[in-house]
This record gives sequence, structure tokens and C-alpha cells, in this order.
Amino acid sequence: MQQTYVWTERQGNFVYKYGVVEVDAKRVDKGSDIAVNDRVFVKFWKKAWSGDKQTPPPDDYGQLEIPKKRDAVQVFASGDSKAGFDALSPNGFTKNELRVATETRLDDGHVQATADGPGQENAALQRTIELQRITALSSSQLYTHFALLRIMLNGEWDDETFQKFSWYDGVNLKMMQGYEKELNENKKWGPFLKMKNALHQQVYDELQPLIRKKRRGEEMTDADDEKLEDLDKQIFDRLIK
Repeated sequence: MQQTYVWTERQGNFVYKYGVVEVDAKRVDKGSDIAVNDRVFVKFWKKAWSGDKQTPPPDDYGQLEIPKKRDAVQVFASGDSKAGFDALSPNGFTKNELRVATETRLDDGHVQATADGPGQENAALQRTIELQRITALSSSQLYTHFALLRIMLNGEWDDETFQKFSWYDGVNLKMMQGYEKELNENKKWGPFLKMKNALHQQVYDELQPLIRKKRRGEEMTDADDEKLEDLDKQIFDRLIK
């Protein structure tokens, strides 16, 4: 990567960063509109919450990380050379830490790449990106579902909406429990998924008494509101932020 150009502006309770990354393509994995050694300009955006003591709404926050000058990055983008390229959120730029393949020179003069060369590394990187996107979407869905229930608990209750979105929430948790079981031995993803699913189950369990109370026509108390505020903070601090 050659250079990153960034400009910033404030809109309401958000600070937005817009920019362009100038990239020299060293390898092209997909697409026919870019060739090796082409110089490509990829647009991106990112926003951060600046509201004082307020909970940011569930939303698309753009790129998680913005590359710096001379970083080696793997770029995921959409577009073409005429319309321009846009980085895909939230992981359009991933630091490329692929190792050069080590080689073994055989007796007949042929070269054999070792098993821990770039192919295996690239597959691991793709898997990491896939898991990052899945867990980000799952966390956003949980936070959105919680925010909806919080609004209904403090306002007008709609049981049909509750049933529908609770089904989505159950599918979300069951899917992530499957990933937790699959990656239980993974030192990075195992502990994270265990924490994430435990928090999801905790949110479900602590909401049930409040939901039953609301269905009986009772209003939320100050203690109930404090519990909702605490759950909101836990989800945001541990999964969203």
C-alpha cells in the first residue's frame, strides 16, 4: 500500500472519517478489472459515536481498521475501474501477514513448497474474516433485538412483534452455539464465543421476568430500568464497541 488520504467531519453525535487508500496490486485473487502492478484507489468510510453518556444506536459503522502508509494489506472491494472501488464493510482492509513459502529442493531438481506456505495461511485468513463478519452481524442482531424489546417494555407492547423477533433471536443464538462447539479448542475464538453466547443467554434470562410483567399490564420500575441499562451497557461494551 502506498498512501492513505483521510478527512473528517462531524454530523450530530457522530464523527465521520472518509478517505481513499492508494494500493499497488501485488496479487489479484478475484476479479478481471485489476491486474498485478496496477495502482488502485479504494474509497472507505468509518464513523464513531461521540454522544455524551448516550447509547449509540445499532448501525453500520464502516471500516473497523484504516490502514496506514506502507502497510501490506489484503483488500476486499466492490466496483470497477470506471465507477471506482469501495471497500466492503467492516473488514475491507486486512493486514496481510502471509509468510513467503519455504521450499524444499528435491533430488531431481524440482521444488516442493512446505505445507505451511501461503495457501494454508490464506485459507486461515479467509476463515478469520468469515468469523469476524458472522460474529459482528450476530452481535448487531442481538443488540437490535434488545433495543426493540427495551422500547416495547417502556412503551406499547406488541406481542406479535415480540414473537417474530424472538424467533430470529433464537436462531441467532443456536447458530452461534454451533460455532462455539466447532471452535471450542481454538485459543482465540473458543473463549470469545463462549463469552458471547453466555452473555446472549444471560440477556434472554434476565429479560423474561420483565416481559412477563409487561404482559400482565404492569409498568417498569426504576429497578427494572436500571437492569435494562446494565444489560445495554454489557452488550455494547463487550460485543459492539
